[in-house]
Amino acid sequence: MKTYKKLFWFLSGTVALFAVIIGISSCTGCALLFGKVIEGGGFSEEWQSSNGKIYKDISYGDKKNNLFDLYIPSSADPQIKQGVILFIHGGSWNSGKRSDMDYACKRYAKAGYITATIEYSLGSKKHPEVNVFMMLDEIEACIKAIQKKTAELGYDVDKIALSGYSAGGHLALLYAYSRADRSPLPIAFVFEKVGPVDFHGKTWGSNNPKKDPLLAFALAGKEFKEEMIENGESEKVINSVSPVSFVTSRTVPTLFAYGAKDDLVKPAHAKLLKEALEKEGVPHQYIEYPHSNHGLYEDPECRDEFNRAALEFAKKYFGY
Repeated sequence: MKTYKKLFWFLSGTVALFAVIIGISSCTGCALLFGKVIEGGGFSEEWQSSNGKIYKDISYGDKKNNLFDLYIPSSADPQIKQGVILFIHGGSWNSGKRSDMDYACKRYAKAGYITATIEYSLGSKKHPEVNVFMMLDEIEACIKAIQKKTAELGYDVDKIALSGYSAGGHLALLYAYSRADRSPLPIAFVFEKVGPVDFHGKTWGSNNPKKDPLLAFALAGKEFKEEMIENGESEKVINSVSPVSFVTSRTVPTLFAYGAKDDLVKPAHAKLLKEALEKEGVPHQYIEYPHSNHGLYEDPECRDEFNRAALEFAKKYFGY
């Protein structure tokens, strides 16, 4: 029990450290790095009042952090059925906030699509009851609340796309792949960056892949015991939190991006996802960032390609 928690918090700390590094601008070197990450990764977007209206702090549940922000573009036509894009923040499942995806909401709202960003329960030492399935439940509740709020505002939203970064990308894929049949709004497609897709030790570069399902157990909120390997319970837990294990011929169209030099979510994740989607004949597009690590800021041309591809997916699968 203690071992898997240590691994979970080590991974969490790695991502949190990266966030701290890119967020510090008190020294010249850090300021240069901060600017490079923001510009190269495209993690900013300007917004004018003429672009539309932003509705903040909308509740979708009983918990304090069950909130979402909604972005309605000026070009949204109440007389035409609309799609909405829900962005899910990253942060190693134990940190981050919905405003982290503000730039993405603004970017795609300016392109004419209703967007939203969600805050969800985060795992922590103080909240051991939080697991990935609770996060999926909250995403589901948020989608239902988005449907209700947009209707109140006079918009007929009839489908949704999910997107996310890192842990948010994982949640976007896992919800779209494992819960499409129960989603309050039909899922038109999913697009994400650097989201983990498989939690077998081998995919994460473990020296002992057969006995290293610890991160999967942390996400599932279960205690790992050695005998679970022999009785098959370990494999079930790993698959339950691995998006790639849910890929079928009915899986929604998928756009995904990964860094070829990512030491956190390694290229093996992209390879597995691509192979699974190809095997099942699922429409998909993979964009590799050849010079980038987990931050995806070394390949601005790939960033632009990804943004164009996402808008092409929206036009094709939203129908406008």
